[in-house]
Amino acid sequence: MASVTDLDTVTANASDLLAAAGWSYVPKELDNRPWRRFFVKPDATNQRREAHLHLIQAGHPRWTDQIRFRDALRNDKERAQAYEDLKRRLSQQSGHDREAYTNGKAAFVAKALQGPHA
Repeated sequence: MASVTDLDTVTANASDLLAAAGWSYVPKELDNRPWRRFFVKPDATNQRREAHLHLIQAGHPRWTDQIRFRDALRNDKERAQAYEDLKRRLSQQSGHDREAYTNGKAAFVAKALQGPHA
């Protein structure tokens, strides 16, 4: 995840460099999340994603939420384990349906963002 001042300018300027390093840009029309620009790096088989890169507009509330969620997991090993377990279960249930996988995590993330005792 990287905070940037102008999503479209950074995307235009960095796309060729990232592509040369194996990253693929997901067009904003396909990503359907106007608050970010998204790149994925496929694994050697081109069947799975090895890594994601989220470019997020500086100052956007989503940036703060992402950092807060990361910190909630780092500060609570039980919560981190529960999230890992949920992700594994959702991966099995949703197969290649990325939106179902993401939607399945939403309640967990929202609760974690409420604070350490939520």
